[in-house]
Amino acid sequence: NLDPLPPLAYFDDRILSVFANPNHLGNFAACTLPLALAFFFYRSTASLSTYIPVGLSYAALLLSASRGAWVAGLGGCLVVGSGYIFAVRSQKAPWRPVALLFLGLLFVGLTALLSQRPAIHGPQGPISISERALSATNIIGSGTIEDSAPQGTTAQDPTIEDSTINHRYFLWQVTWQMVRDHPILGLGYGNYQIRFPHYRNAHKNSARFAHMTPSQRLEQTPYAHNEYLHLLAETGPLGLLAFLVLVGSGLWAGVRTAYNAGNLLIWGAIGFIIAMLIHSLVSYPLRLPFNGMSFWILLGIIYKKKIHLF
Repeated sequence: NLDPLPPLAYFDDRILSVFANPNHLGNFAACTLPLALAFFFYRSTASLSTYIPVGLSYAALLLSASRGAWVAGLGGCLVVGSGYIFAVRSQKAPWRPVALLFLGLLFVGLTALLSQRPAIHGPQGPISISERALSATNIIGSGTIEDSAPQGTTAQDPTIEDSTINHRYFLWQVTWQMVRDHPILGLGYGNYQIRFPHYRNAHKNSARFAHMTPSQRLEQTPYAHNEYLHLLAETGPLGLLAFLVLVGSGLWAGVRTAYNAGNLLIWGAIGFIIAMLIHSLVSYPLRLPFNGMSFWILLGIIYKKKIHLF
């Protein structure tokens, strides 16, 4: 599975590359894809060196089988694509229909090549990448499942059998209880994992807990799998507000500069940030050293209205 350190990996059925978790690979690919796409638009002429980074990032994103990363990568690419359209309309970038046609064919070809590849093993057997993509709709509405039923009851909504989505909803339910218990100052920075077992045990009679896997029931997770909820639980509303203001001000400065100057590389950096923020709704990418470092460095670059990537 392309993992050079198999004894350290707990995902035997997933593509990991050099990452410890397929979601970490997915986040990395989701963020690099907008950057690669921006570089493709930035170059005045298309060459193999512009197609390869886009193709590799897209293939890695598909193979990660991370649904949250797929949505995040799409969001980042929409930002870059919009930036390219603005630049073309303002005559700050050339319109390149032939290069765009070949780029579209590259995406279609990679999708067709990998869509039937087994991405993960489910209760009924292997699940292909296309089936995994269709199951992304499970996230919608699965939060309405009745969670107060005694342990062992059967959930009415089949999406509860999607173990990763069910697990995340359970974590968010537990985290909301932390927020309700500590609404002003939060638990204190770094205390989420310490307090998690107490709150998890208080929800052992919920329907979601009954449908979790044995390892999920015992897990002492350090993250809420939602950066915003995690910050709210640990630092309270003021901590979350400070984060949103800091990131929002940097993005606003970057968007203004990119729109006025037609700088496609800045649009790529913005796409990276947006992809990271979207994936933060269902994961913890900002807490990964390399991913988080890249996020803050790029945010600082676009906040200063300069970019020196190339």
